[in-house]
Amino acid sequence: MQIFYGECGPISVNTYFVADETTGRCIVIDPGDADFVREVLKEKELSLEAILLTHGHFDHVMGVKKLKDATGAKIFLHKNDVEMLSAPAAYTAAFPGIVVEPAETDIVLNGGETLELLGASFRVLHTPGHTPGGVCYVLDSEKTVFCGDTIFFGSIGRADFPYSNPMMLIASIKKKIVPLPEDYSLCPGHGGSTNVGYEKAHNPYIGR
Repeated sequence: MQIFYGECGPISVNTYFVADETTGRCIVIDPGDADFVREVLKEKELSLEAILLTHGHFDHVMGVKKLKDATGAKIFLHKNDVEMLSAPAAYTAAFPGIVVEPAETDIVLNGGETLELLGASFRVLHTPGHTPGGVCYVLDSEKTVFCGDTIFFGSIGRADFPYSNPMMLIASIKKKIVPLPEDYSLCPGHGGSTNVGYEKAHNPYIGR
């Protein structure tokens, strides 16, 4: 299994690719720009099988509709953020010039699922706080967690939106991420990667 990423979109979101090099199939996590993703797929001769969304914020979903139309890939999103994708204008009003095409979620998540994709298992952890429907995808076979804007290197996601909850976000991290093995990599929605052990020891929002 190959994992790689690129920054794209107006707020430089980390868009991740998980690819099966044997079959040429792949999934994309948080596609911030459809053209960028399609260029990568073409260059690496990959076919897109699924679109996993860590949450519904516009910078993480701007490429979803075009990718869905072009590839037919299934869209996965937690039930509490589905409206952000289907009616994005209500959530982008504070960002002039940002236009997100509405899209419908194919697979509505509750949290706690195990998704069988590319011959691998992705565990879905519901980690609300940044948004009500924030999730992390855990790929145990690669000791990797795709955590969106739940946790960053030495920090956590914003929780000052009307629908955010800072105490819930910190509780999500402590209950769902901190118990993971310390050598698991954390792949956030922005900035550089980190790991569970480092954040347990150094993240000021978590404590020892």
